[in-house]
Amino acid sequence: MNCSDLTFKQILYARLSLFKGISAQLVSKPVTTDTVQNGANASDSSSNKNVDHYYEMLLGLCERLFENEIEQHMFEDQMRAVFGLKVNCFSPH
Repeated sequence: MNCSDLTFKQILYARLSLFKGISAQLVSKPVTTDTVQNGANASDSSSNKNVDHYYEMLLGLCERLFENEIEQHMFEDQMRAVFGLKVNCFSPH
């Protein structure tokens, strides 16, 4: 394993950990107009969702991105729709 592999894995782990935390925050908040505007899906109610639901959605989107089933801009749009503006953390900027 070279240094760049290790760095990539560290960055990926940090991002996944961050989004796991955001998932927990989404579950703990009741769905309001502000929540919907900041990224939560209006059709989802927090009472029937849990942290794993959002995290599994994230992993599914990552898999689709890695398999070239969706383009990066579509991935980012879908991430913003679920998680809000913090999605920019996945961009390599």
